[in-house]
Amino acid sequence: MLSQPRMQFALVLLESLRMIHYVGSYGVIGHMTDALGIGISSMQAYLMLPFITGCMVGQSSVGLLSDRIGRRRTTMIFLGIYVLSCLATAFCHSPWLFMILRACAGLGSTVGEISVRTIIHENCDVKSGAKHYSRISGYSYILVGLAPLLLNQVSNLFGWQSFFIINGMIGITIFVITRTQLYRLAKSVQRKTATWQQLIDQLKRTIQNVQYRSSCFKYALVVTVLESGFFLFPVILTDHFGLSKTWLSILYGVITGIVGYLSGQMNTFLLKHFRITDVTSAMVIICCVLSFGYLATFGLMSGLAQFSCYLMIFYLSFLCSNIMIINLFVSTTQSIEKDAVGSGLITSLTVSVYALASLIAGYLVTHLITDDPFEIALGFAVYMAVVLVVYFFIDYRRTTSTAAVKTNI
Repeated sequence: MLSQPRMQFALVLLESLRMIHYVGSYGVIGHMTDALGIGISSMQAYLMLPFITGCMVGQSSVGLLSDRIGRRRTTMIFLGIYVLSCLATAFCHSPWLFMILRACAGLGSTVGEISVRTIIHENCDVKSGAKHYSRISGYSYILVGLAPLLLNQVSNLFGWQSFFIINGMIGITIFVITRTQLYRLAKSVQRKTATWQQLIDQLKRTIQNVQYRSSCFKYALVVTVLESGFFLFPVILTDHFGLSKTWLSILYGVITGIVGYLSGQMNTFLLKHFRITDVTSAMVIICCVLSFGYLATFGLMSGLAQFSCYLMIFYLSFLCSNIMIINLFVSTTQSIEKDAVGSGLITSLTVSVYALASLIAGYLVTHLITDDPFEIALGFAVYMAVVLVVYFFIDYRRTTSTAAVKTNI
C-alpha cells in the first residue's frame, strides 16, 4: 500500500506541510522586517517561536488523538485548524493575536508529519522504515526547497500577508488529496482505537523504558545540531555577508531543498550496504569534523573564499545531519515493541523531542551574546565535540549492558 504512487504522493504532501510553512517563512521574513521595522533576529523570534511552540504541543497530542479517535479523523481536524489559522493570520493586526494564531498554525501543521511517520512505523521494520522515510523526506524537500523563493516573490508583489493566504490554500489542497488516500488506507488496515486508560498505561511504560530514553536523548542532541545551523544560517548570511532577501530565499530554500533530496537518496543507498547504526555514527563524526571547518572559515578566510567555504560546510553538515535525524527517528520509534505501545503515541513522543530541541536551539540562537561569526563557530564546534562524546558514550553503555545481560543468561 505504501509503495503505490498515489499514496506516496499523499505522504509526501503531508510530510511537506509543516516544513513548507517553516522554511517558507524565510522567504517572507525580509519583507516583514522592512514592513514592521524589526531586526531579523527579533523577527525570527516573533514569527517562528510561537509556531515552534504550537508544533511542540501538536506533536505531543496528534499521535495520542489518532490512537484514540482514528488517523483519518485526527488528520482532517488538525488540517482544518491549520487552514483557518493561516487565513486568519493574514488579516490580523494585533501582535498578541498574531502570535496565538502562529501557535495554532504550528499546532495544525504537525498532523502531516505525525501521520506519515505513524503510518511508516505501523507498516515497516527499522531498515525498510528508514528507506521509506528517506524517500518521502527526500521528495518533500523538493517542494520545501521551492517555498522560500516562490513565497518571497509573491510577498514582493502582494505583501507579506499573502504568505499566510497561500499556506492556507496549500492546506486546503492537501486536505482534499489526502482525504481519499487515508480513507483507502483505513479500509485496507482495520485498527482498534485505544481507550484513554490504555494510552496512559502505554505512556508510562514508554517513559520508563531505558532504551527509549537513551535513544531520545541522542535524537535531541542531533536535532539541536541541525536546527541551530538552520537558525544561524539567515543571521550570518544577512548580518555578516549582507545578502539580499532574494538570495537568502534561494540559498535557504532551493539549494537546501536539493541537498535535502540528496540526503534522502544517499541514505537509501547507504542503508542497502551498511547497518543503520553504522551510517548514523559515521554522520555524527563527519558533522563534528565539519564544525571545526567553520572555525577555519571564519578564522583564516575572508571575502568570497569565506562565503563559499561557509556555504559548502553548511550544506554538507545539513546533508549529514538530515541522515542522522531520519535514522535516529526510525530507530527511536522502533526501540519498543510495536504491540506494547500505540504507533501514534510513540510517534508523538519522539517528534515532541524534535520540537523541544528545536525550540531550545531557536531560543539560544535568538539570544546570542555575540555577533562575531568566529565566536559563534567556536561555540558550535565545542557543542559538536560534546555531542560526539556523549553519543558514543551512550552507545558504549548500551553495548556493555547488553553484553552483561547475555553473560548472566
